[in-house]
Amino acid sequence: MIYYGRVEKFEQIGQKRIPAKCPSCGNSEVLELFFYQKEVNSGYIINMTKKVSGVLYCHHTDTEIPPVQWSDRIVDYFETEKTKQKLLPTGRRWNKKAFRILAILMIPLLLLFSGVYVYFKYIDPDDLLGIQEEYAEAEVNDKLKVEVHLFDNTGATKMSYFKVNKIVEDTVYIQQHRSSIENIDTLNLKATDFTSKVFKVRYDSFKIGYLTEWNSSDPPFSGFTKKLIKNTNQ
Repeated sequence: MIYYGRVEKFEQIGQKRIPAKCPSCGNSEVLELFFYQKEVNSGYIINMTKKVSGVLYCHHTDTEIPPVQWSDRIVDYFETEKTKQKLLPTGRRWNKKAFRILAILMIPLLLLFSGVYVYFKYIDPDDLLGIQEEYAEAEVNDKLKVEVHLFDNTGATKMSYFKVNKIVEDTVYIQQHRSSIENIDTLNLKATDFTSKVFKVRYDSFKIGYLTEWNSSDPPFSGFTKKLIKNTNQ
């Protein structure tokens, strides 16, 4: 039987022929009692109870006799005999199928927690992109090759060059080159050619190669540093 996701199951634990007269056919020596122990499966937990029920069967008519037709003598036999039955072990246990499902769900969580533990114990969060040290050591007049994100209808990117003008605490001031990348001699980047707009970018993002600005420009500015060119006094 099923009640809102709960399944009741009855395990046979014994049987007994009884000499009482059959309430249906009136014959004697044709009745047999079958004893069942109740088990409840709630999906995740299986609970074997101590409750014992019985089924009365007539071998003459090959039919089951419902309890409402049992005589007092049959009831007495049932109550006496059920105390003599050896019950299955009672108690609760995990449903094996549910346990497998739970294990499958737990494995990704365990892997995630293990990964987080290893990350915070053995990996420097500031070195997540593997380029923290290079950009953290950038100095004034160093040049940057940057893939700039264009916040327009195209959502495209373009390459451009910037010069580090100033580093003040948590802010880096970078100035864009006056020419497009196609017209730039990368071996001859002169400081005097960086005359376009100055942007204030966050130092914490600058040192891992991702440029995000403090000041609000229209359109907003962001980009990935592709290369750091150290100052050669040009």
